Amino acid sequence: MMTVAMIPLRCMLFYCRLLKVDILTALTSTDNVPRVLKEYQLYAADQNEALVAHTVAAVGQVADADPSVAGSCMEGIMRILMRSSTSGAVVSACAVALRQLLQQNMHSKSCANVVKQLMKLLITDGVSEPSA
Repeated sequence: MMTVAMIPLRCMLFYCRLLKVDILTALTSTDNVPRVLKEYQLYAADQNEALVAHTVAAVGQVADADPSVAGSCMEGIMRILMRSSTSGAVVSACAVALRQLLQQNMHSKSCANVVKQLMKLLITDGVSEPSA
């Protein structure tokens, strides 16, 4: 039987962060959205690509729940997407979140900018991740 002492600390920290993102997403309300998104910025800058992808999905859920922050969330996701070191899993999470937010906020001014940036990114770099 595996005990807690046998699990590497790095692994435990990773799962704690994933759980924290899930809890923050579940507890987000219009009153605390700015604080939650600020916390997500820290996780989006992490070296662990799985954590970044999970955080991007959470940002999409928060923006879905509070459309008033959808524009800034889309811009933040685009910044993550334009990083040169972005992995396939992160690109896929960004594409899914952006598609969802663009469909729900089609008449927003920030959507036009996001679509332009996405088109430029697709033309110059291309996306090879099938799930994106």
